[in-house]
Amino acid sequence: MGIFYIFRKKKTGIKDKPTPRKIEHGKQEAALTEIEWRNKGTTLSMFGRHGEAIECYDKALDINPGDADVWTNKGLALVNLGRDEEAIKCCDRAININPRRFEAWNNKGNALHNLGRSTEAIECYDRAINTNPRYVEAWTNKGFVLCDLGNVVSRRSPRSVLSRIRSRAIKDAIRCCNRAININPRYADAWFCKGFALDSLGRHEEAIECYDKALDINPGDADVWFYKGCTLDNLGRYRKAIECYDKALDINPRYADAWYNKGSALHNLGRSTEAIECYEKFIELAPPQCAPNVKYAKEIINRLRSMI
Repeated sequence: MGIFYIFRKKKTGIKDKPTPRKIEHGKQEAALTEIEWRNKGTTLSMFGRHGEAIECYDKALDINPGDADVWTNKGLALVNLGRDEEAIKCCDRAININPRRFEAWNNKGNALHNLGRSTEAIECYDRAINTNPRYVEAWTNKGFVLCDLGNVVSRRSPRSVLSRIRSRAIKDAIRCCNRAININPRYADAWFCKGFALDSLGRHEEAIECYDKALDINPGDADVWFYKGCTLDNLGRYRKAIECYDKALDINPRYADAWYNKGSALHNLGRSTEAIECYEKFIELAPPQCAPNVKYAKEIINRLRSMI
């Protein structure tokens, strides 16, 4: 019984937290300064209100189109909305103003990664790292891209070259994660990325240790619970895997992949009725790009019902 195991991408790289500056109560929006618009946009982005944040950044840019920080933050907001081509243009504007704006290079790398342009993404992360060697976000995001490259190689390369190329990409990812962890041992995403890389090399117990490190730092990360569940699932530890999927679903009840994998684990334990309920929830929540998996889930449901 297959499980979903598709790695996510991180989207870090905002420039500046809001500058501590009080906006007068009742102040008309037309009277806001560039800094106040930028601060408002940054605050909205921190709460996930990226569309509104972009409107604020545009107001700031109307006042001062040469502010690299605002272009950088607008680029990140666009990445978070999946508008990657627009994000790249914003990051390029920031970089043209200030080529040493490492956050802009990082955000551009994220957008390129989302578009499948992995080599260009790595070049951007390297530019960010060259400017700021202690920038843990860029080290970690480079690790994410290398993990993806290693797994793409594993699906497409001839068997004679698969092991060597894949292993090199994944080991490079681990080195990037280790650099990030050495800089900031409390950076949860670096532990998460290292865990995924180790799991890709079949070092499952070490991967679980890394996931646990990430969860000690940030127990509210649904993705880490999900991937820990995947690793336990692949080890045949289905009950423990279900506990992890349940944690992910407690945090995000609309986590479609977690519903699918929980159904798979329950199926493997012979708990068919509960498995059907999970597969049905997956079908309800699955995005359009999961159409093949939805079709497969329906086939499993029909097969299980015929056996009950």
